[in-house]
Amino acid sequence: MAGQDWAERVAARAAGRPAPVEENAEEPVRAPWARAVIDRAQGRTPDPETVREAHTAVRPPRKPWEQRLLDRLGHSPEDDGPPDAA
Repeated sequence: MAGQDWAERVAARAAGRPAPVEENAEEPVRAPWARAVIDRAQGRTPDPETVREAHTAVRPPRKPWEQRLLDRLGHSPEDDGPPDAA
């Protein structure tokens, strides 16, 4: 399916790995955020459990250039994280 191929390429690019090329390969184990991206790219609503897993995943520490950019933009560490639900 063309949508699946496109979604896999987007998820692979975001994860910094090469896009899958084998047609008959087994379904790879994907990170929760990647599964949510693929579902949304295909017009499906991701499973709530998958979204919850993606939101609770531990973020890797920021790279020095990311921190410098955020400092320059006036971002404070208290602003880190998703916005509060209304």
